[in-house]
Parts: sequence; C-alpha cells; structure tokens
Amino acid sequence: MAPFRRAMPAVECNRKKGLGGTLSGTRRASARTSGWRTRNKSVSGKKVIAARRKKGRHTIAPASIRKANGKK
Repeated sequence: MAPFRRAMPAVECNRKKGLGGTLSGTRRASARTSGWRTRNKSVSGKKVIAARRKKGRHTIAPASIRKANGKK
C-alpha cells in the first residue's frame, strides 16, 4: 500500500494583479485639492509651499503642472 500523503494547503498570493501601472484619478481633481492656487488660499497651504521651497523641491505644486504635449 502507498504511504499516506497529506495535501498541501492552498496559499493565496498577495500580489494585486488587477491594479494598473499608474495611479487613478483625474488631473483636474488633483489640481483642485493640491494645486498652486488652492495651496495659496489657506494659511496651512502656504506653509506647505514654504516647506517645499525650504527643502529645495524643483516642483512646488506638482498637481498644477501641465504635460508638455499640450494636454491640460
């Protein structure tokens, strides 16, 4: 008689296969929440801009930058 073999338990993979390569959301929505004009309206937003300038960031408000190929 063959020796008793125990079945291996099914292990789920944690990789998120359904996600795409880029972040979701629209450029307009991100510009409305974290764009240059929105940051300048509030005191805390001006602190964010000052902190990014102090740190030496090349782009101070990344959401307000347009693409180079003419898209908004």
